[in-house]
Amino acid sequence: MAFRNERKLYRRKCDLTGKSVISIYHPESGYSICDKNYWRSDQWDPMKYGKDFDASKSFFSQFEKLRKETPNVALYNVNSVNSEYANHCLDTKNCYMIFGSYSVEDSLYGE
Repeated sequence: MAFRNERKLYRRKCDLTGKSVISIYHPESGYSICDKNYWRSDQWDPMKYGKDFDASKSFFSQFEKLRKETPNVALYNVNSVNSEYANHCLDTKNCYMIFGSYSVEDSLYGE
């Protein structure tokens, strides 16, 4: 789980729409990101990022390259209302800096 960033958030542009979003990926990380609503939509084709596996190269180097080129969802939150700065959350409403939570409302700085 060393790859999981839960609490550090960055403002950057979505690589597919150009929209300014909050993301768990630093702008200089090399990872492509996508606005969570656009990422979950049918407006883009994830299959176009597919690559052939090259057995003469390391699997992990190819996998890392694929992870960086394929758009990653900017934040992991579902059914959030007015909770732009919440990550790894479900059903949050009017929350700020809430992480790894479920069914939270009108809260600040929590986990």
